Amino acid sequence: MRSFLKLLLLTGALTTLSALHAVAAESRPNIVFFLSDDQPLRAMSHVDPWFHTPNMDRLAEEGVVFENGFVESSVCAVSRASIMLGQQNARHLIQSFDVPISAEQMEKSFPVLLRKAGYRTAMLGKFAVGHTRYAPKELCLPAEHFDLWYGFLQSPSYAQMVDGEKRYLTSVMEEKAIRFIEETPKDQPFMVYMCLPEPHGQGGPGGPWNYRDPHFEIPAPDGPPPVLETMTEAAYHQLPEAIRTSKNNKIVGRPAETYTKYMETVRDYTARSDLAIGRIRAALEAQGLADNTVIIFASDNGSMWGAHGIAGKWNMYEESIRVPMMIYDPRLPKSLSGTRSQPALNIDLTATVMDVAGVPAPHMDGISLMPILKDPAAQGREDWYYLHDVYSRGKGKLPNCEGVRNERWKYIHYRDTDPIQEELFDLQNDPKEMNDLATGPEYAELLNKLRARNAAYKAYFDKAAGGRKPYRGPVEEKKPVLKKGAGGEQMLDSPLSLGRGNLFVSFLAQRAAGGALKVEFSNQKKQVRLGVAVDADGTVTPKGAGVMTASAPSLFQANTAYRVVLKFSNNGKTGGAVTRVKLFPAAGALPSDPNGIDWDVSTTGGKTGVTQDRVLLKPLAGTVVLDELRVGRNWADIR
Repeated sequence: MRSFLKLLLLTGALTTLSALHAVAAESRPNIVFFLSDDQPLRAMSHVDPWFHTPNMDRLAEEGVVFENGFVESSVCAVSRASIMLGQQNARHLIQSFDVPISAEQMEKSFPVLLRKAGYRTAMLGKFAVGHTRYAPKELCLPAEHFDLWYGFLQSPSYAQMVDGEKRYLTSVMEEKAIRFIEETPKDQPFMVYMCLPEPHGQGGPGGPWNYRDPHFEIPAPDGPPPVLETMTEAAYHQLPEAIRTSKNNKIVGRPAETYTKYMETVRDYTARSDLAIGRIRAALEAQGLADNTVIIFASDNGSMWGAHGIAGKWNMYEESIRVPMMIYDPRLPKSLSGTRSQPALNIDLTATVMDVAGVPAPHMDGISLMPILKDPAAQGREDWYYLHDVYSRGKGKLPNCEGVRNERWKYIHYRDTDPIQEELFDLQNDPKEMNDLATGPEYAELLNKLRARNAAYKAYFDKAAGGRKPYRGPVEEKKPVLKKGAGGEQMLDSPLSLGRGNLFVSFLAQRAAGGALKVEFSNQKKQVRLGVAVDADGTVTPKGAGVMTASAPSLFQANTAYRVVLKFSNNGKTGGAVTRVKLFPAAGALPSDPNGIDWDVSTTGGKTGVTQDRVLLKPLAGTVVLDELRVGRNWADIR
């Protein structure tokens, strides 16, 4: 625990270095941050010559390469949120593809803080934090917080229509970024956040790699892709059950041509993202800005690409968590370029951006890497905490794991396993992670120390989260029950929340002799009434707020029970208007019954809708309201 506290003190001390406001505004460097998608460390030609990445190689030669660059959660949405905020996901709790950065969090994100400090900011490409199926568009696509916004949700199509012309996505990004650089006043610093979609397969018609840049070609590779040492049946069967039963699908054993085609595809797309780096750097040089522009390159996560016989990422193996990570600061002496062995996390890049810009960010967990750039012997992280606990609507179970990695040892704990599944690797003697030492009695003491370290990290971030819990999918709504109120009205026993989309409410009502079939919906707190009266001649009459118009050519028998179905629609804001009324005889009738009488109802004016409050079903004169209340999100729910 003492070393853990020492780490926290080190974090605070290095973050303080970012408070460098003495630097004159006109001398502040520009920043270009390239973030690729799903690119493991091996996917660069200076690491594996089978790939073709001359611009990444040039960046590595001129700048500083962090050979131990990692992500603290290997999945795009979570990693990108961590980069935006400079915080571990155990603190910010964005652990779902659906959840956006909140408005409060966004105010402390690195682009917003830079913009407040005078930087002109641009975001282009795959933003991918939050989804509009769950959250408001302005949070999922926060265009208002940037001077230039050309951002997308998850999986943007490589094919984009621009002015009626089919264009390759990255080509459009390049053009917009270069124009932004050219148009920025010379006395104002800028930050370009270039979120390249390659080499990940994206969405759109035609599949994940639905379009290639028709103007781009690269030399063919020299032979098939190298076969990884751990891409064997034996390596696969050594994996813990938590991995073998997860979405990390088995790839070993498939036809060789299938693997070759996949690897050639990601090679081509990686090369295309490499071209974007070259084009942006050329634009900086043409504008005379290269000598005062710091360039950062990394990937949001790695990818297994056959290692241990599996595909995907998410887990804590090296191929999943280790990513390209390079920083080029032209203001530093060329003698400082080269490789650094100190561990560096994706969130450290954020802290580095803040340090470069001279903007304080004490709320961030990241540590500025500038001291290590300036001094290859500077102290880095002692160890770090990994957490992957992601809620996904998709098919297949994502690995739920956490762990601690230091220079030599890696401890992995698979959460929610019974009996508990753990792994322990000696990275110095077993860099391919083929020999799990967790069950060896001679490693029991070390294992317990790493368990305690993992628990200390978890406790620290649980406390930092302040009791907040991550999103784990829609909460199943309590089935409402009708009970009688003091005035004879039928009242729901719990709040009825409309939320987003549609809500169907049905109940039985009976027309008395000589009377009309009438029902009133009202909100108890604000007394907003939505009345529906079906007269003897079949006319639907509004009652209460709003204006409803509808008609039907049918008569309804007295002393006969009818089922009334009301459809509420909501665009995501408070309340929802009645847009449909359907009534049919109760005996054996379902909402899909063709004998039901259906009206479309138009509603205008007034506060028509139900909010998160109790709702009354109040009988009017000549009406008896029965039970059998049903509430659902579609017709099938209320059959």
